[in-house]
Amino acid sequence: MKVLGLLFLSIILTPISMFGEATLTNLNPDINKWYRLTTKGKTKVVYHLENVFDQNEINLIEKGLLLINRSSGTQISCKLWEGKNIRSFQRKLAKYKNPYYPICNGLVYVRLKRSSNTRLSMTEWATEALRKRDFGETIINWVKPFLVSLKAEEAQYKHLLKNDYYRHHNESPLLDAQINLDPKKDFVSVRNNLGISLHSNNSNNGSTKNSKLSFGKWYQTKLQPDVYVSLMIPGLVDKAIMQTYPKRVKPLSSKVKQKLVYLTAYDLSKYAVNYVIGTKYPGQVKNSSRNPNNLSGVVPIGSVPPYRIKDTVGVFIGGFKDSHGYFKWGPHRGKTYGYVENGIVLRTLQPRLATLYSTKDGNVDIIKWPESKEEQGALLKNVVSARQNGVLIIDEGAPSKFVNKWGPGNWSGDVNGNLRTLRSAVCIQKNKDKRFLVFAAFTYATPSTMARVFQSYSCNTAMQLDMNAYMYMHNAIVKVDPEKKGKVTVEYLHTEMEYPKGLKRHRYILDNNNRDFFYVFKRSALKSGNDIIATSE
Repeated sequence: MKVLGLLFLSIILTPISMFGEATLTNLNPDINKWYRLTTKGKTKVVYHLENVFDQNEINLIEKGLLLINRSSGTQISCKLWEGKNIRSFQRKLAKYKNPYYPICNGLVYVRLKRSSNTRLSMTEWATEALRKRDFGETIINWVKPFLVSLKAEEAQYKHLLKNDYYRHHNESPLLDAQINLDPKKDFVSVRNNLGISLHSNNSNNGSTKNSKLSFGKWYQTKLQPDVYVSLMIPGLVDKAIMQTYPKRVKPLSSKVKQKLVYLTAYDLSKYAVNYVIGTKYPGQVKNSSRNPNNLSGVVPIGSVPPYRIKDTVGVFIGGFKDSHGYFKWGPHRGKTYGYVENGIVLRTLQPRLATLYSTKDGNVDIIKWPESKEEQGALLKNVVSARQNGVLIIDEGAPSKFVNKWGPGNWSGDVNGNLRTLRSAVCIQKNKDKRFLVFAAFTYATPSTMARVFQSYSCNTAMQLDMNAYMYMHNAIVKVDPEKKGKVTVEYLHTEMEYPKGLKRHRYILDNNNRDFFYVFKRSALKSGNDIIATSE
């Protein structure tokens, strides 16, 4: 059966036991990640299975599952139920607290529905409560400009003569921002809330303290050498860039010119990116007229899969909730933002909307989703992850035609059309044969501000993510130390992104969060499963 270009493969075996028959369905054989196992007897039970390595095919046998490696042909069988008693397997799952239950020597996981203990900030708690009231949205719109202006971060910097200032950042493979500078002077941040430690060679005094950073430059991080950070002030964007596309981009006001921007960059030749929905947001996973895919039994889990933890180098926020992820005005009116996890279309991707996606080969890009059904189908055969969020900020190196249009751009703001707020976004930068995914946290910005900053960093395409609070613009780099019993170290792009302070389980890492997110991991992990069955026996 073909549904939206995705093949659903079912194998039925009768009987598995005295309890009746079982059905195993590969939800997308092209991607080969998610399966649905259904047992029928006195009661019907549905299990959501996640395949660790897409080279392994999962098959149903009388006592459980049989894994066959596509490359080597080697096999491994895993017994799930003892004798004729499948209930013992069910009892084991019921007692297990973690949402990921390993089976088949850890080559397959049963995804279990478990509650999320996500800590809400006071602001989010109050917002959620108000939105349940008829008058709540009005109050939120009235208070929002005041709340976000409190978090706006004014840059504190000074000029230093370059001859008197040690050039303390390494030469990075990224393009620095194009900014207005006196060739004899340097703009240096003397105070910021960067929570990521820098490589010792970045520091003018040999330490890793994040001080005296030149705006627009890239700095190598200490925790992950192939991840870089940068600081920027919109008012420093080169004058030549500011004069381009005057009909598409509004002039920057004095209120946004001196507000700090924090950026992280990931080398896409070394890293891949996957998208994960949260336990609650962007929306409940269910069948609907908007999505004819059969999503029965799909279990959302808001954390990095356990088999990816050791290879993960970073996490960042997904996008708007379903309740905000649709257009009320303009040519895209009525469209909702789509998303894909592990090759399964959980909400249909809409044409011409900004889409951050990754393929099974590990390639990552930001595009305007195509209108042609043929192009969509060809892309979906290889898409593992995708997330839509409005329209493009930058399209083929230029600000999109919707940047200065509040309604058609769906940029969100207060009732008076004030678009200044905290905003997060991502872009793709190309430099020679290298490509980088750049995440940016704007402490106070409009869509026009984002466009100018991304132009200065030579971004080819860019799109917005979430906004209005640091915890909604979450970005952190991660490192797991295998020599210290898997100790996880997490550092935040902005110190206020750690919420709550001193938390034991960092967001999305060994966590079951209610919000969606992306995680960045080593591309080498995609190829490490070619002979996994042979080595596991």
